[in-house]
Amino acid sequence: MIKNLIRRLIPGSFMYYYHYCLARSASFIYGNPSKDLIVIGVTGTNGKSSTVQYIGQILEGLGNKVGWTTTVSFKIGEKEWVNDHKMTMLGRFKTQKLLREMVSAGCAYAVVETSSQGILQSRHVGIDYDLAVFTNLTP
Repeated sequence: MIKNLIRRLIPGSFMYYYHYCLARSASFIYGNPSKDLIVIGVTGTNGKSSTVQYIGQILEGLGNKVGWTTTVSFKIGEKEWVNDHKMTMLGRFKTQKLLREMVSAGCAYAVVETSSQGILQSRHVGIDYDLAVFTNLTP
C-alpha cells in the first residue's frame, strides 16, 4: 500500500535516482567488495541459474574459491544454501553483503545472476562486473 502511494506521488525519473543512490550507498557501506573479486554476471531469458552454477563448478574444478547468487541458491566457498527469497537478484544491501562475505571467505570469483528487473531497479549498480554472459532472449 505504501509502495503504491509512493509510486503515484513520486515521478519515475526521481525513482531511478532513488534506486541508483541506494545501490551506490550499499556498495560504499560494504566497502565496494566487487573490486576485490572477479565478477561474472549472467543474464538472459532462460538458463541463468544453471549457467551460473556451471561456471562456478568449472572455476572450482580449476582450484578456485567461488561464490554465487542465483534464484535457486547462494554459495560462498564451501557453504551453499537455498535461496528462500525466490528473487533472482536480491536487494542492493543484501547483494553487497553477500559479496563482502565472499571476499571475507577468500573467494576469488563471484558469479551473479543478473535479471533485467534488477537492472531496471539499479540493483546491479555498484557491482564491478569483469565479464558478462548472455544466455538467450525469448519472447
